[in-house]
Amino acid sequence: MNDTNRFLYASIREVIWSLAIAVILVVLVVYLFLQDIRATLIPTLAIFVSVIGTFGFMAIAGFSINLLTLFALVLAIGTVVDNAIIVVEAVQARFESGYKSSYMATNDAMGGITSAIVVSTIIFMAVFIPTSMIGGTSGTFYTQFGITMAVAVGLSAVNALTLSPALCAIMMRPYDDETGFGARFRKAYSIAFNAILERYKNGVLFFIRRRWACVGLVVLCLAALFVLMQNTKTGFVPDEDTGTVLVSMNTPAGISLEKTNKIIRDKQARFQSLPEIEYSGGVGGMVVGTLVLLFLVPGLWMIFQSLQEKIRPASDIAEKTDWAIEAEKEYVAEQKKQKE
Repeated sequence: MNDTNRFLYASIREVIWSLAIAVILVVLVVYLFLQDIRATLIPTLAIFVSVIGTFGFMAIAGFSINLLTLFALVLAIGTVVDNAIIVVEAVQARFESGYKSSYMATNDAMGGITSAIVVSTIIFMAVFIPTSMIGGTSGTFYTQFGITMAVAVGLSAVNALTLSPALCAIMMRPYDDETGFGARFRKAYSIAFNAILERYKNGVLFFIRRRWACVGLVVLCLAALFVLMQNTKTGFVPDEDTGTVLVSMNTPAGISLEKTNKIIRDKQARFQSLPEIEYSGGVGGMVVGTLVLLFLVPGLWMIFQSLQEKIRPASDIAEKTDWAIEAEKEYVAEQKKQKE
């Protein structure tokens, strides 16, 4: 009656869309800062290499494609391009310093950044790998998430030390006497970036000359952080709309199971008239107690309402109609009328 697979599949579809949107946004941002199609293609390929390699590791490790692993990949997309961008920027810096050969520029650039890529990747992986050692429910939640993130970043480092330098040597060229849209875009970007950089320098100089303002700002931020941490809601997992509403009520002691089932049928008929309801079902008695003593309580009943997709959130339906309270009031009024 309550099919949780529908919610899970819908959630996975949303995460996959987020994955695709993240790739597009990352590529656009990389192009904005690198200002070259060929240079942008190298970090873009790094995304696909790392993601495909991570899926291969998940298959070997026995991980499933679930919300946590997909969420890890969404976060990793913004991270796996970093190492490739470092390589591209280092090669471009060699071109600006006078190198004409792509091979020589790449070879010299890798000699200066290889250790930095390795160290930064190890530090990043060291943050997420310990999550696999957490026990209990939290460990179950975050083991696959942390390992997936660490593997994706590790593969990006391998890509930055192998494929990215090879692509730089093959594809990248100096910008000497270049004309066209790319040259105009780089010129406009450089003007805008230099203007922002100048404002940033002025801001830094302002705080250097007025240290009391810097200290006061830090104290103010710490105070705001403390206040927000004290007032922000906490919870183990966030509330999610699963598309179902559960109605539960205790009927008076001594009522028969037949009477309870009649109430359920009446309420189901009325609930089914609402356009948001796709299907419903009820149970006219629940088994409660321990493993030793079990009792059938006919006064407990429930109705699952599966809400159709893209109509209204389940919370809105439940709050607006207030089915459980209304049903109880109707039943009490009916009992009083029969006694009279």
